[in-house]
Amino acid sequence: MPSGKKILEFNDIQINEVISSISFFDRFPPEVTKKIVANARMIEYGPGSIILEQGTINENLYFLVTGQMTVVVDGGVVAKLRRRGDIIGEMSVLSKEPVAATIITETPTQLFVIYGHDFNSAVQGTENIEFRVLMYERYAISLTSKLRETNHKAKVVEEVNRALEEAKNRLENVNSQLEIKVADRTKDLKQKTLDLMASHQKLETKNAELLAGHAKMSEILAAQEVIFHKLENLEKDQLIPLEDSLKNLIKAQKKDELEFEVNRVLKSVHDLKHHLEPIVNRISAAQNMISQKVLLADPEKKQQVIAKMALMGTGVELDIVASKEEGLKMLKEKSYNIILVDLSLINLAEAAFDLSPHSKFVFMTSEPLENCLDQLQSSSIFPNIVSRNMNDRSFTIKNIMTTVVKLSSTDIFGLEKYLLWGADVQEEVVTSSDTRAELIEHMDAYFSKAGIRRSKRDACSAVVEELLMNAIYDAPLDDGGNSKYNQLERTVTVKLEPKEYGKIRYATDGMHMAVSVEDPFGGLTQNKVLAYLETCYSGKAGSLNTEKGGAGRGLHQIIEGADLVVFNVTEGYKTEVIAIFEVSPDKSVEKHPSLHFFHQ
Repeated sequence: MPSGKKILEFNDIQINEVISSISFFDRFPPEVTKKIVANARMIEYGPGSIILEQGTINENLYFLVTGQMTVVVDGGVVAKLRRRGDIIGEMSVLSKEPVAATIITETPTQLFVIYGHDFNSAVQGTENIEFRVLMYERYAISLTSKLRETNHKAKVVEEVNRALEEAKNRLENVNSQLEIKVADRTKDLKQKTLDLMASHQKLETKNAELLAGHAKMSEILAAQEVIFHKLENLEKDQLIPLEDSLKNLIKAQKKDELEFEVNRVLKSVHDLKHHLEPIVNRISAAQNMISQKVLLADPEKKQQVIAKMALMGTGVELDIVASKEEGLKMLKEKSYNIILVDLSLINLAEAAFDLSPHSKFVFMTSEPLENCLDQLQSSSIFPNIVSRNMNDRSFTIKNIMTTVVKLSSTDIFGLEKYLLWGADVQEEVVTSSDTRAELIEHMDAYFSKAGIRRSKRDACSAVVEELLMNAIYDAPLDDGGNSKYNQLERTVTVKLEPKEYGKIRYATDGMHMAVSVEDPFGGLTQNKVLAYLETCYSGKAGSLNTEKGGAGRGLHQIIEGADLVVFNVTEGYKTEVIAIFEVSPDKSVEKHPSLHFFHQ
């Protein structure tokens, strides 16, 4: 059912049945219940309906009967309501203050609603006072339950703070010991200063690793919670319907009944596979990383620490070198699955390729993209490119981890790899130029429901418009390998053949929003991407492929418009372009557009 509401025609008996199923009304006398029945309604809301809006005045009480709702405060999701009898609006009714949170339906939802104005008019005098006393008693019980849950959460926070305080005391103790040693060795002040600097560096590294380990543990626990939730829903939403379908299949007598039940079983199996796929992929990715041998060639201590933090606890065997000489020595002693090389050591990469041609090489740089295009274009051994941001450590950690995950597996595709695990990915087919606006509207509605600001959604929509134009007009090739539609004006309608259909996918994990558009041609090669970017950054946009509608400007706009753009390409088979945006970027951190390119 679309967004909106519908008053359900329930008689008094049906409403009494609803009231009896909600524990809030257990102690209400029959005469009060009768008044409630006369002044209440059963209302059904469609997905996306706003029940209460933050900052508005509310006089009504709502009780959840069926469905699921999201609680949003200041644009952020803070809770889900799904239990029968969950109360909505009691705080604003009690305090007479504006509503503190926005309540939005996620699924078709039925609510039992008591209209405050109508009920107060119907219940007068002593009866009204008795009713209010009874209501306040039930409010107190409800609020006490919520307070108990809050106290439990506060206790957990207190325990974490206590553990952090103990860790702080241990660190202070270490620092005290260092100070004593400094005092005892004043005779060799210069040497001791050097030792202290080295100890401080080690302590900083250990502290960074501790923070990274804590963050990784948090992510593991969050992923575990998602897995448990998916497994919990697996039985209810997949296995039980599948069992019912199989039973009906056994009972089916006629051919049309049999065919119907077979299709139901097949759909249940498909849904079950879709439900299990992300769990299987996560386990597979973790197993693929175990015992992978990775070499990082980077002279920057900060980047070395970040790489250690990213791969700590994954099972990856990481070696780090800071010079060409160290790198060549390691390559003569060991073989590596993946070699990550910083821009400053690009000469090591050429020699490393001769020693280890089967390794997967990744060019890594923290320089602005336009400053290193010449070196990227002149090298023939870097099928994979990762640009980093020196000032954004957490995002760099995630990108290094994702890079190794992708290159450790046989699948480089999928925007899920760049989001926290468990993000709900939406997917639609791209069939023609006429559907662009509709696809973008669907995406914008999804991000709007997730609480993403309008400015971010507009920036994302502009990038996706260019991605869709590329998938529809630029990517398709005829049987001879020639561009099929890119000579057309972009106002000309193009209806893709089924074999030319593209795909748009999008999701958010609360910190990042990601959108990908893919086509089944795999024609957007690294050389083509770098060549178009070189002409745009040098002010020569349009000098390549003058018959092409966008002359590379669209590609430039995509990279400049997103925080990170990822190109995943299997030549002749598939191109996937992922655009990633920070939901709440740190404005104090200077950033430049980042690009990743992976070839399989």
